[in-house]
Amino acid sequence: MGCIFLDPARIEIGERALGGAVVVCPGVSIGGETVVGAGSVVVRDRPAGVLAVGNPRRIVRTLAPEDR
Repeated sequence: MGCIFLDPARIEIGERALGGAVVVCPGVSIGGETVVGAGSVVVRDRPAGVLAVGNPRRIVRTLAPEDR
């Protein structure tokens, strides 16, 4: 699966955490309050307030306000 290059120079990451060795493809936006697990590959935009892991990254669950 290749990356989608809408604007190769733009990567937007909201306020939260990226695990170690995360790969973020160019042109991708990661919403605020999102947690990305270690070793994940982010190939598409993802919304705010989720826990996401894997290769390619998939949403595991939505984070409750007290988990954010």
